[in-house]
Amino acid sequence: MEAEFEKCCGLGTSWALEGLKCEKFTGPVSGVPTVEQGLCLEAVDICCIRTYHEEQCKKGKLDAHAGLACVSDTKSKYSGPGDYHRDCCEACKLGVLI
Repeated sequence: MEAEFEKCCGLGTSWALEGLKCEKFTGPVSGVPTVEQGLCLEAVDICCIRTYHEEQCKKGKLDAHAGLACVSDTKSKYSGPGDYHRDCCEACKLGVLI
């Protein structure tokens, strides 16, 4: 199961790095037994969302260091509370200003 989990998590990570929306990923995942598809798709989703958050945070930090406004793309799936780009940007600016 560990190999399947790593495969599924890797798919989610790749999906996010390609800029695709996590909820658009559909199964089944080839090479994963039918009985493990549900867990696999959960791993895809969790790893995709985690990577998306990490990437948004990196972009927020870069914007802060560049002196740009901490404004997210309005088309972002995760705008509003929990807006990782804005939150990381603002936190970074606080660290830079102190």
